[in-house]
Amino acid sequence: MEKIIPYVFITLAVLFPGDKLTASLKDIDLNNPPHGLFLEEWMEIYLSGSKIGYAHYSLVRKGDDIHSMMQTRMQFSRGPITLKLETDQGTVESIDGQPKKFTMRTTMAGIPVVTEGEITDGKITISTRQLEMTRKEEYDWPTGALMTWGVNRESLERGYAPGTIYTVDVYSPDMHLNKAVSSHVEVGEREIVNYRGHEQTASKLITTVNLDLGDITTHSWVDEKGVTVKSSLQFGGMQVLMYATDENTALTDFVPADLFTHTLLTLDQSIPEDARAVIYRLSLKNKQLNPLLLPDTYCQKVLEKNEREILLRVGGHDRSEKNERMVEPFFDNQSAYLNSNSYISTDDEELIDIAYSIAGINTEKSDLASQLREFTTHYITDKTLSVGFASASEVARNPSGDCTEHAVFLAALGRIRGIPSRVVSGLAYIPDYLGKKNVLGYHMWTQFYLEDRWIDYDAALKTSDCSPSRIAIYTSSLEDNNMADFAFALMDVIGQLEVSIDSVEN
Repeated sequence: MEKIIPYVFITLAVLFPGDKLTASLKDIDLNNPPHGLFLEEWMEIYLSGSKIGYAHYSLVRKGDDIHSMMQTRMQFSRGPITLKLETDQGTVESIDGQPKKFTMRTTMAGIPVVTEGEITDGKITISTRQLEMTRKEEYDWPTGALMTWGVNRESLERGYAPGTIYTVDVYSPDMHLNKAVSSHVEVGEREIVNYRGHEQTASKLITTVNLDLGDITTHSWVDEKGVTVKSSLQFGGMQVLMYATDENTALTDFVPADLFTHTLLTLDQSIPEDARAVIYRLSLKNKQLNPLLLPDTYCQKVLEKNEREILLRVGGHDRSEKNERMVEPFFDNQSAYLNSNSYISTDDEELIDIAYSIAGINTEKSDLASQLREFTTHYITDKTLSVGFASASEVARNPSGDCTEHAVFLAALGRIRGIPSRVVSGLAYIPDYLGKKNVLGYHMWTQFYLEDRWIDYDAALKTSDCSPSRIAIYTSSLEDNNMADFAFALMDVIGQLEVSIDSVEN
């Protein structure tokens, strides 16, 4: 599950190009920038002291348009395995900062996903391609939203005088496809910053992005020439740092950071294999973080809660019982859990053929769900940590991966056969991992909506129904415009969550 977390870093690197200004950009006429390349910048990216990658950013004027490009490359380790994550995002904007087009190419596994958008007459048309499949969608363009060059202009026009405060609506396809996010900027006093071995005075900028599930804040330091020398983001118990540098330095000396070991949580006791249910107590170390909001479903019930602590019961029930708590009302947006998207492509002929080869069309939905789960468990023959975040279509053609690949593939099979599905990010109990006993590791699995309730199906761990050894933190249809929420929902939790067992029901 921790493989989706690097998505956060890709998103942040692309979202805030407006902070990356040079003297040449500061001194130009914003209404008549020079033709050709007029800005190029390289930045190193560090996670908890390890250099995990770089970002390369440029602005080019072609005729009456400004073309931006942000290239991001990062590496993460899972024991001996290294994951490589890549993104290339470009925009075409008018000189006065109005967005016209964008292109985004993201590779989190073997086959890239390419998303393109064009803004005309108050609408944005989105085209998403993977393999030989293309999907198109149209949304209302969020009035007043800016992209890369527009944000640059806004930052330059506002300046860096202490006390300057402003808000910008930013459209970034990494965040949402159908709406902008609000970015609130405050300019603080000038501070002494340690940058690449020497001290430098710079203005501090605090940028807060407002998301549906909470706020994300970054700190940046800009020197007197307008160059952002350093940016910082606290990511749970880890710190993300970006430094301006030269090309040669940016491209060398990567040390992939190990996310999985860092994110393990240790329990104070074991969970017996025959346990029927477990009562967990979850709390946040940092009381300033966003409140815990866990899904209350058939498989887990919030017993008590306040802003910083939750008492949670997780485990199975007698499914022959019918009571009000066990019947979950259907979701607001039913289509999101049945329709196709970039990761769960229900119109992929390869996936359709697989889904209908598993059981007859008259099979009862509960029996079908179990057969789909068992099939997925055995279909993915290469149980490997080396896959980034593959779509169901990729898994159909290359059956390898771990929990994320099992989750999206099973969700796709269910949707194709008419079962509403979603994926779940959360914690799974591991009795013994690399010498550590009784730990919880971040994990992903599938939920099917059956018999008026969401029920767990975990193809990676070979289980169906409700297990007391899994805690659901966030659920998602993986529809394209909420992928950012799925990633950012974990940010306050990683490294900050404490879990203990109150009791075990046998």
